[in-house]
Amino acid sequence: MESSGTSFNAAMRSVAPHQEFLLQGSILDAHCEVLLHRLRGLCDNADCNPEQFSDYEAVYQLKNNLSTQQSQYILFRIRQALDHADAPWHIRYLGQAEVGDKNRHTLVRACYDVACSSNVREFLNELGF
Repeated sequence: MESSGTSFNAAMRSVAPHQEFLLQGSILDAHCEVLLHRLRGLCDNADCNPEQFSDYEAVYQLKNNLSTQQSQYILFRIRQALDHADAPWHIRYLGQAEVGDKNRHTLVRACYDVACSSNVREFLNELGF
């Protein structure tokens, strides 16, 4: 016999799989309010104002010598919160856009964003970036 907690968890996995979505791009200033309105509706916090932040970001690129890859370069982005000195640095890798499913209306790519130590710049330099 299945417990109510188990059936609830199974139902939630089928309704809303555990996925994150990264929205990245730029818009014209004239369309900013429309985008914010839509995002508030999607995020269920329509009463909250957007959170202000100040980050430092650097992009490291390395020539990709593998002929099977689509891109000539491997890119890593490192980020530090300037307004929260005690917050950890972050390193992000964005993979190549996946091709294959013609029914998708958006590009899909792997995205890894991981907290790391403050010596991440030295680490990437030692790797050859």
